[in-house]
Amino acid sequence: MIRIVIVDDEPLVVITMRTLIEKLGSDYCIDNCCSNGKEALDYITAHPEVDLVITDVDMPVLDGIGLAESLNRQGSGCSLLFLSAYSNFNYVRSAFHFGAADYILKTELDSRKLKTAFDKIVDKRKKESSGVSDTGHDGTEEKRVSFFHSMLESIAPVSEEKLLEMYEACNFRIQYPFYFMILRPGDVTDVLQRYGSSLPDFNKNVCSLIRQFVMPYNGDVTGIEYNLYCCTAQCTEDLENVYDHFYDSAWTYFETGFEKRISGRIESFDVYVRQYKYVVENFLLCSRPVVRAKRYIQEHYQDKELDMQTVSNYAGVSKNHLSSLFSKETGETIIEFLSRTRIQAAKKMLMETDCRTFEIADRTGFSNVEVFCRVFKKITGTNPGKIRQ
Repeated sequence: MIRIVIVDDEPLVVITMRTLIEKLGSDYCIDNCCSNGKEALDYITAHPEVDLVITDVDMPVLDGIGLAESLNRQGSGCSLLFLSAYSNFNYVRSAFHFGAADYILKTELDSRKLKTAFDKIVDKRKKESSGVSDTGHDGTEEKRVSFFHSMLESIAPVSEEKLLEMYEACNFRIQYPFYFMILRPGDVTDVLQRYGSSLPDFNKNVCSLIRQFVMPYNGDVTGIEYNLYCCTAQCTEDLENVYDHFYDSAWTYFETGFEKRISGRIESFDVYVRQYKYVVENFLLCSRPVVRAKRYIQEHYQDKELDMQTVSNYAGVSKNHLSSLFSKETGETIIEFLSRTRIQAAKKMLMETDCRTFEIADRTGFSNVEVFCRVFKKITGTNPGKIRQ
């Protein structure tokens, strides 16, 4: 049984959490509910048998980050799950720095996401109790990164026998046949500028976010570099679902989009090596016109008159050439990228402001609210009003 303490100063959130946890069954027991970090710290100190703390970030007396820091300093063995209305990367980074097992936005909270987070925490605690760590302390993560790098080595290539030996040491959970998906930030230069010396944290947090969506499909994920991630699943539909959920969350947490490439069917190790090389080598870098086009769209998406000609003029190439390059290098059309960019901005406004739907449609470049709602539903699968519920 997992013993849980809920820490939040909003009674409605506490009631919601209780209801969701009770629906998950008798494997989870709510020990106590506290309204601030100080109250929770006193209780957990007196009750070391607590397994999991679900805490808000912004609270009186002692906030969630302060609670995590205090528990970390005490050497507490309980797991931490942050629940917050904040999506800023600095909060995410601080949460993981002080040992958070996961970080969920209140606007995204539902029974499925909570169950996924709980499964991840239980799995991690089991591994830690048996001497195996998900954080790489047992060397598994380093072995995986080395394996992926070795597959691309061209100056002193590693033999296939050695690669296979490295692969078997990585303890991947996936079995043949499977598919893999490569992810990269859409604007690597922007990531470098914004995160700088925090790139290791960025890598770790991106991996944690992807893992949250891969776990229900019994897949795997490895953060090879801050600009390169590989995840696996048994079918392409699963990977598409992972990408759709991750893409939305990545914009919310890190304010950057990610692009993908999905492999063909992997039925043997030699096919895996060949496809990985092909996919990565044809996907790592965007050409200058595509980078300029994406940046221009991200800076001018509010403009209702924004069109292909304006974007291609800024990129320095013809419309047809830019369209072809963009689709080839990013896997989506310029119109699809523009729509995604506008909808991500709209979702952020829905979650963080009191603006009405027609105002948000106007501020994100849509000609009218009807078009906005139609595109919103197509991309997110839900209506704008549901985001605020």
